Amino acid sequence: MLLNFGTRVQESVFVAHLDDELFERMRERLTNLIDVDWDTVHVFAVCATCEKKAWAMGEAEIVADPPWYIV
Repeated sequence: MLLNFGTRVQESVFVAHLDDELFERMRERLTNLIDVDWDTVHVFAVCATCEKKAWAMGEAEIVADPPWYIV
């Protein structure tokens, strides 16, 4: 489901650049999808200043927004 909103950067790690509307859609879908007694989801908001300071090593790359989203 998260691939509909962003890019997978590790097995269970996704990067998504979302406006408020897309964020709320993602949150609603996650709320309906996860088992609150079993699953764990962390969402970290990164401000524009912090995002500019991101760096990657090895095979990792800084991901850009895809040209489209499936929502």
